[in-house]
Amino acid sequence: MEATQGGFPGVHVDVELEVEVPYWFNPDLDLSFDVHYGASCSADQTQAVITVSTQNLHASVDFDWFTELLSAILPCGPIVSVIEDQGIPDCISALEDYMGNKITASLTPVIQSQRQQLPQGYRCLSGAINVDADANVNLVFQLQGPSPVGPRAQISTGLGTIGFTTRP
Repeated sequence: MEATQGGFPGVHVDVELEVEVPYWFNPDLDLSFDVHYGASCSADQTQAVITVSTQNLHASVDFDWFTELLSAILPCGPIVSVIEDQGIPDCISALEDYMGNKITASLTPVIQSQRQQLPQGYRCLSGAINVDADANVNLVFQLQGPSPVGPRAQISTGLGTIGFTTRP
């Protein structure tokens, strides 16, 4: 799995898998998608709100070199129509495209939202997402504490611990 910095605060993810095919060589299955993040405050400013969604889901299948070599001798291998002077794709490439399209069509985008209650007396002023060049995602919330200069607060969430710096 590889993650890189993506557009709109997010990360682009590539996952390389192998599909088990009984009695044959296992093809590679590559999945790619974008993970987008959002950070905001609830309307009453008592909660930090985090959203995570996936977009641009895509799957591709690639058989090994031996299977592709065999495609040259299959009956529906690469041939050219004399009438249309147009190539007909070989069986293996057509099968790879078909499988990739079917898998892509079956992928369901994820949209999740989590609300985290702030400690008593704290108000959420704003939220932002920062993604660095190594695809590390930082959720940044600006909070107002109960006193003019409040202490640093930490809140545990399902995504890990989020640090907040309070401002007067």
